[in-house]
Amino acid sequence: MAKKAARKTAKKAAKKAGKKPVRKAAPRPVRRAVKKPSQRVAKKAVRKVVRAAARKAAPKRKPSPKPSRRPVVQKPVAKKATVKAPKKASKPSAKPARPAPAKSARQAGPAVTVRPPLGVGVPGTPGVVRRPPSERRVLILGAGLVARPIVQYLLRQPGYHVTVASRTVSKAEDLVGGAPNGEALAYDMSDPSQLEALVGRADLAVSLLPYVHHPAVARACIQRRKHMVTTSYVSDAMRALDSDARAAGIVVLNEIGLDPGIDHMSAMRIIHKVQREGGSIVHFHSYCGGLPAPEANTNPLGYKFSWSPRGVLMAGRNTARYRKDGQFVEIPGPKLFENYWEVKVDEHGTYEAYPNRDSLSYLPVYGIQSARTCLRGTFRNVGWCRFMKKVVDLGLLNDEPRSDLGGLNMVGFTRSLLGPGAGSDVRVALAQKLDLPPDSEVVLKFEWLGLFSQEPVPVSKGGNIDVLTALMNGKMQYGRGERDMIVLRHEFVAEYPGGRREDITSTLIDFGVPGGDSAMSRTVALPAAIACRMILEGRIARRGVCVPVEPAIFHPVLDELSTLGIHCIEKTTVR
Repeated sequence: MAKKAARKTAKKAAKKAGKKPVRKAAPRPVRRAVKKPSQRVAKKAVRKVVRAAARKAAPKRKPSPKPSRRPVVQKPVAKKATVKAPKKASKPSAKPARPAPAKSARQAGPAVTVRPPLGVGVPGTPGVVRRPPSERRVLILGAGLVARPIVQYLLRQPGYHVTVASRTVSKAEDLVGGAPNGEALAYDMSDPSQLEALVGRADLAVSLLPYVHHPAVARACIQRRKHMVTTSYVSDAMRALDSDARAAGIVVLNEIGLDPGIDHMSAMRIIHKVQREGGSIVHFHSYCGGLPAPEANTNPLGYKFSWSPRGVLMAGRNTARYRKDGQFVEIPGPKLFENYWEVKVDEHGTYEAYPNRDSLSYLPVYGIQSARTCLRGTFRNVGWCRFMKKVVDLGLLNDEPRSDLGGLNMVGFTRSLLGPGAGSDVRVALAQKLDLPPDSEVVLKFEWLGLFSQEPVPVSKGGNIDVLTALMNGKMQYGRGERDMIVLRHEFVAEYPGGRREDITSTLIDFGVPGGDSAMSRTVALPAAIACRMILEGRIARRGVCVPVEPAIFHPVLDELSTLGIHCIEKTTVR
């Protein structure tokens, strides 16, 4: 019956069209018996009519008013001309729904959870928010002998802006060198309002000023909630700001230069290795010195200035404290240069060593409280300590201001050091006061400096130490093309369970680049520069006043310094 109905429908369709269906192509061969052409045409026409009628009779689809029990995740689909997606679709949820966003999920894209960097912008660090790379701004205060490497390093970092502020703006301009992401400003250290304004513009401040100015910079950073970096020792005034810095959520990282700095970090790497292997440090000696390279050692004092001349002399006034073979030793500042000894550093030479500041304070910092010896010292060329002892005896390290310097020549200045009973021959009188022969090596060195000349005193105000600083600064600078040299030496004795002992040495020798950066400036400034970048990138979580003795700080800094050609050579002897 169905076939008859189909044939009738086909005949009606053919009559209505007014012509017979025409076969367009020969049928494909099939295995079954071939039907008559009239039957095939009729069947094809029936299929067309049935499909057309079905399309007309089918009702249009409408969205179901009842939502599905299972939440449906809408996926992007290609648009069709015949079907329009509903503008809104409600999705039931077992939990109370939040207000819908202004844009659809397709417009807004997938949700992304943004996590703050480690130690930045988290509870306990109010007001400290890491800016995008294009807004990282560093303030460098000071444009002295060690400033160039840190300025150039930070200027090379993508997205960094560096402001150098100095009393002498021409020095700051020279350091910036016209870099588009650099800026040079004149800075008056006596103006607190200018300091606060400069700090407020930056994300981090680096103080390369004399250490007495660090607390003022730190207070401005605390007030403005800005991080701070220095290469100087932590003074009592800085240590007192620790709780305020923690409350402000900032890090004040000190002692991140050479000495202090690389000496701490390279020592801690060895100490941690020994302790991980179950050993302990029994004896620890650490020495560091900035000296002329052998070919540049051309003056009678065997020294040239690669950092602040006044700072070198001021360091000679410090009291020293250390532990030697289980005994506590304290040396007052006036007797510092009486206590020295010689140390041979492999094939590099023999140097004078004298104790440097308070070594005992580093016993807990280094985690070697049980060590029988802990001594940190300074290297100089042979003959330095004997000369400096006589400098101290003459009172040339006295910084008490004098009002009579403006009208004196150098002979008159030297006579003022000898007292009213001095004879007419200043050279002989000085030798007698120092208990030396007039033609001794030490007296000849004073003559070379100019203490017996008729030249006017080189400064009109200040103390005796300022006169000596000016004399030395005029005669003990590096010449064009001369190199300086850094000698850093650690000596450990480690003990392990079972009686094994190891003698461990770690030696850093670095030379300056003729016509380029000095070894002193590179080894002081580059650790600080690396630390600045780590802080701004959220890689240092520490807050408060601290030094770089934590593995999270010293490992990355030492690793990057090694890529810059600054690394220690370690040797171990088992006995």
